[in-house]
Amino acid sequence: MAARYLNGLPEYFSVFCRIFYPESCEDRLLLPPGWVAQNGEHVPNECTLKMLNRLSWRVGVTKLVRAWFFETGWVQFVQSNRIHCHDVLIFTYHGSGVFMVKRFATSGYMPDRDLHAPTYFETRQYLAHDSDCEDNSTDSSEGAAMEVSSIPAFIVVLLASTIEMGLSIPNIFWMTNVSSEERSWRVALLIGDHS
Repeated sequence: MAARYLNGLPEYFSVFCRIFYPESCEDRLLLPPGWVAQNGEHVPNECTLKMLNRLSWRVGVTKLVRAWFFETGWVQFVQSNRIHCHDVLIFTYHGSGVFMVKRFATSGYMPDRDLHAPTYFETRQYLAHDSDCEDNSTDSSEGAAMEVSSIPAFIVVLLASTIEMGLSIPNIFWMTNVSSEERSWRVALLIGDHS
């Protein structure tokens, strides 16, 4: 029985699960044929995979006669999220080409990085760890951030995939530095090229 849709959105969220095996899933992911049979007519050729940490990736859907795959952009999704062998991926289709993705490690829990968006320094550390570049020198923007450490501050990386969600102030920063009696605060927005 096919899922029911109203204005292109599912009446209920349809879900499928995949276990990640590099030999069969590293370059592309096969969508379950039964799921495609029920929901395929409403899936566009380009979809968005969103993790709970609010980061998202665009992936192309290759539609063959007997098989559909997440293909273009899939490798970037796997690498960016450090998907490992035997990780369980749960895809919930929200309609309009949007899939929410939950990943469970082989230990049965969701990695912290899947639940919380990375900070700027975590992102830099991740990129430095995964690149072949041996230059670990501190750039001037990081040095400047360290020099003003006596001023309460936090760093946010605004990505194209998260910019529409607005700016979130970390809870620990709010609780330790912002007085609930004040109605406005002076804010300095420092913008730099951190590529």
